[in-house]
Amino acid sequence: MTARILWSDFREEFEADSAAKHRPSTRSGNQIAFDHFERIICPKWLQDITRAALARYTTVRQAEKYRGRSISAFTINKELRSLRVFTLEAVRRKYLSDPPESPFLPELKKIPTYVDAETFGKLYRHAEAATKPVDQGFTPAQW
Repeated sequence: MTARILWSDFREEFEADSAAKHRPSTRSGNQIAFDHFERIICPKWLQDITRAALARYTTVRQAEKYRGRSISAFTINKELRSLRVFTLEAVRRKYLSDPPESPFLPELKKIPTYVDAETFGKLYRHAEAATKPVDQGFTPAQW
């Protein structure tokens, strides 16, 4: 049996426990994710975190802009991971029966190549011809 608890109460409890367990950067990332989730979904109860709510959150975040640019899939997925940790902790404490499935977005898997292998080979073979930097304590072809 799960206990019925307010979102705000569990968030305070989670953040108080998080202070001892996580690095400051993780805590601030979690707070940002929770703030966005509260702004978009407006959950009153912890049980309001459902698969449908997370899907709606993801859709709204994708449509938002920050400094004129779309929010990246990496950022949204990071926020979803924070929410997943939050819901898993709620399950451990018996506030939720099961964690909702998170609708992660596909991310770019391969790092783009700006110089093809053939051009890189030519650059590398001719590195000795480079004349700068001067007086750096090493020759251009030396690594």
